[in-house]
Amino acid sequence: MKKILILFLFMSQYSFGQVNFGLKGGIGDAWYNGGQGNQTIYPAFAAGGFMNYAFGKVSFQPELLFSHKGSSFLYNYVGYNQRARSNSSLNYLEIPLSFHYSINDADATPYFGMGLAPAILLFERNTFKYPDGTRISNASYNANAVDLGYIITGGYKMDNFFVEARVNLGLARVYPNSNIRNSVFMIMGGRKF
Repeated sequence: MKKILILFLFMSQYSFGQVNFGLKGGIGDAWYNGGQGNQTIYPAFAAGGFMNYAFGKVSFQPELLFSHKGSSFLYNYVGYNQRARSNSSLNYLEIPLSFHYSINDADATPYFGMGLAPAILLFERNTFKYPDGTRISNASYNANAVDLGYIITGGYKMDNFFVEARVNLGLARVYPNSNIRNSVFMIMGGRKF
């Protein structure tokens, strides 16, 4: 029985698809969709690993990423002729699940993909800087513990290396009593092993 199971696993890997593992990372811009105030772009980054299961031109790719999102706002501060700044920083363990379609079967080809990106909040940090220089750190708005986004990806792979552009549009509310949703545009690169 043990030999049959090993034979089945061997055949499924080489007959039906190819499994690759790899590392990826990237930088980009984050903002809140539905945010109020004078919003500015906030730096975002993500890094982690992935598994790619390819069967022909289509592949399924689950990922495990540390993801930094958030936003920055400028407010007209009442009583001053200046603006106050608010930075919201949210750090997630993100688990994107996407399907990719390669234009052809060659080792160097463009690809496109889409999927969902559930995420678990690891920690939240908010910083406020008032016009008089007063700074308040580590304020919390109690962000929701779970986030969900829709991802659209386009990229180019060359042998074991790839570069891609990714948009992550939030589907879930960031805070319980608001309509704010995470949004991220990111340029990523990585390597399959």
